[in-house]
Amino acid sequence: MAFSDDDLRTYQQQAVRAIAEADEDYKSLILPTGAGKTRVGLAYASNILDKKDSVAYITQTNAHVGQVLSESDAIGVDAVHIPGRSAESQGDGGSGDREIDIQDYNIGFKVGVFSYAGYFLGSEVPTADTLIIDDAHAFTSEHVTHSAVILHRDDWGRQYDRLIDLIKDENPILESEIESLQQPIHRGGGTVLVPPPDTTEVEQAITSSVESMSEADGWEPYLLQKRLNASPDFVNWPCVITANTISWRPFILPFQSFGRSPNRDIEESELVAMTSIRDPEEFLQTRLGTPELVTKIEPPEPVDEMGSRVVVPYRDQYDRNPPSEGQINTINRWADRFGSVLVSVASHNSAQEVMKRLHKKDINPIEYESEISVQELQEQEEPRALVLVNKPSGIDISSSICPVAIHLDLPHSTSGHEVVAGDIEESGAVAEASLAVRLSQLLGRLNRSDEDRSIHLLLADGLPLRRGTAFVKSLDPAVLTDLLIGRRGIAQEYELPTETGLLDDAEAFLNGDDSLRSSYITDPEQLRKLFLGSDVEGFSPGTIQQVEANLFAARGNFTRAAKQFERFSQNAEEQGYPDHSSFYDFQSIVYGSADTGSTSGTLNRSTDAIVDAALDRNPQSGALVAALRQIQSSEETDTQQARIEMRVKQQKRQAFYCFTRWYDEADGNVPDRDHYTSVDPWKEYWRSRFAKAEHSELTSAYSEAFELLGTDTPQREKQDNDLRIRWETENGEEFILAVEIKGWNPDTVDSEPDLKSDNIRQARTNARKIDADAALLASSRSGRTRDVPGSAETYGVHCLNGDASVAFADMMAEQCAILATVEQNQIDRNQVPLCARRIQKLLESDGRILDGQEIRALIDLE
Repeated sequence: MAFSDDDLRTYQQQAVRAIAEADEDYKSLILPTGAGKTRVGLAYASNILDKKDSVAYITQTNAHVGQVLSESDAIGVDAVHIPGRSAESQGDGGSGDREIDIQDYNIGFKVGVFSYAGYFLGSEVPTADTLIIDDAHAFTSEHVTHSAVILHRDDWGRQYDRLIDLIKDENPILESEIESLQQPIHRGGGTVLVPPPDTTEVEQAITSSVESMSEADGWEPYLLQKRLNASPDFVNWPCVITANTISWRPFILPFQSFGRSPNRDIEESELVAMTSIRDPEEFLQTRLGTPELVTKIEPPEPVDEMGSRVVVPYRDQYDRNPPSEGQINTINRWADRFGSVLVSVASHNSAQEVMKRLHKKDINPIEYESEISVQELQEQEEPRALVLVNKPSGIDISSSICPVAIHLDLPHSTSGHEVVAGDIEESGAVAEASLAVRLSQLLGRLNRSDEDRSIHLLLADGLPLRRGTAFVKSLDPAVLTDLLIGRRGIAQEYELPTETGLLDDAEAFLNGDDSLRSSYITDPEQLRKLFLGSDVEGFSPGTIQQVEANLFAARGNFTRAAKQFERFSQNAEEQGYPDHSSFYDFQSIVYGSADTGSTSGTLNRSTDAIVDAALDRNPQSGALVAALRQIQSSEETDTQQARIEMRVKQQKRQAFYCFTRWYDEADGNVPDRDHYTSVDPWKEYWRSRFAKAEHSELTSAYSEAFELLGTDTPQREKQDNDLRIRWETENGEEFILAVEIKGWNPDTVDSEPDLKSDNIRQARTNARKIDADAALLASSRSGRTRDVPGSAETYGVHCLNGDASVAFADMMAEQCAILATVEQNQIDRNQVPLCARRIQKLLESDGRILDGQEIRALIDLE
């Protein structure tokens, strides 16, 4: 079947013509949710195939690719899915040979349909002449962000926890705030605003930690590496910590990009970005990385929202960890009444739990993975439920299949900065336009034609309609009206959650009776004012200026960013918005001191003066006040003493995390977890390790041991030394220990020679090559003390063998038992002893044979 305009509605035909008639290279087609943006984009692609060499149609994921291909088949457009790499599945509609399909796409024989990752990150994918992007607003930080480094706890586990500990150690005033974060943002959780590091040492530690995460295999490390390449100075930005994320990024507008950074600029000669955002020019330019503004295109006649719907908020049904019993009972009642329901949740874990609970209610659930899932649902007996994890892009599900959608959670973004800013005052200083778009997508899922009718139940927390003026303005008028009707009308009229009378009226609405809606729309504007409670035209600096400030900071031009935020602060104060002014002061401090450590040179005001002014306004945001006080505290604290105390915490933390990593990777001879908090099993383990005769095994044993004692990671074979070990002394100075290893087999002890003077001289010579403060000659543990020449004292070399080696093993046993007890949360990490510092006291004397009793005394083993 060949494509024909007859397959399009009138307004869709008008939209295709409007795109074709626009002279600009970069344009954005605006259609409301459910109006058929995909079909319009494919129709335009089909019309220009003869005029252009290649047309690429980009959608978010491979699941969406299948939906686009189904749409192209329905209207007769020749399209083929091209996976990003040869190893990926081809999907329907192709030749089965990726190279042939790429050739067909490249010469303009077929429209190439790609996922975002497939096109921008795939291998050997030719750049298109025309790039069409479906749901351009939906590409978020889940894929690539323009100027952000974001880490999720679920992705990084212990590495994430180590980084959190490092930040807490650097910011003791904020430690309790960080530890109190329990719930994610979208479930009402808080955030902590963290200033950039105060010392180069911590800056390097954080950078090194994040860089090490990016060196692993997999998509998340790859993405993190790209973000770091694009934003190498991220550590100079303020950081926002939530219960599940750490986010370094400029604040104000959470614009995200998949084009410019970390991948590339938009190089295609023509760009068509399809979106439902009402005023997308600056938004899409920043998100897509285009060199100029994206021209807004709309059909000549306005397009109404598709179909009709009723949205009912069940505020009492909210649960921080869905699904609750009440939520399941509500799903059960509506599924019994209407046969099929759509249930949306925020995570796959919640989806699995919902499905398990619905099974017990004799409801047949199917989790949505692709269009095939809808077919599978229809094959199930009623009552049945299609369980969907919230997606930022639209998914077509007809209301004839599922007339009722029940949302257990709202779509959300987890960067956190919009919540911090929203905490300043109710109107908020941050525009979260992407949340409005996601909400429109969510409520438009079942309405894909003029005839569709649907019911939506929000079993979630109060809708954040006061997150900022831009959020309200970004909402589709129809969506806003639906929300207002639901909250101010239906939710107050009916007895929820028992639904007395509502089920009957909902059924009547689905059958064409509009009385459930119409009785509340006599004066929509009055309804809007009642809901908002105030004028939505609140203070907000110009969008373009805010974007510029973000980009200055993202590109490392911190001085210009600081001056921009300083102007924002002055403007806000002049217009009577002191809380906003203090927030912008914080920004100006962060970027004004990023290069030089002081704002005096960039803003002609000291950091103290700016902090004092910001705090004098008494800002309402607890996160902002804490961050400003942390800056103030850093300015007032004795820097040297603070660094020493921080380094102690770091060394204890490092010893603990070294133990957790080492224990997980160690061979099967370590004590099992049922016994690893006891000293005796560890004694057996370490005595055995130090009895090894083979040189590399013994070197590994001492290397691992010293790291567990609180040193930096030992360096092996450093300028002829077997080990170079470093730690910081109590007064903050560096102590370097050179270690020479001599294997000695206990089984042949009688035939082994004693240590020679040459061994002593060589250990001292090698130690001098690395400017070591002390030299240690360690040999295998044996049944008797190995004779050591008297030259050991002459050359200043300390010898560890015999009973001293046994004592060292016992000290390691004590240390490991303590670290295991910390891992079991039985004692605090601050109780970990820094035994390396204790050993240092024995090494500061002249060289000699170390005494086992002295070593045991270090940890009170007697």
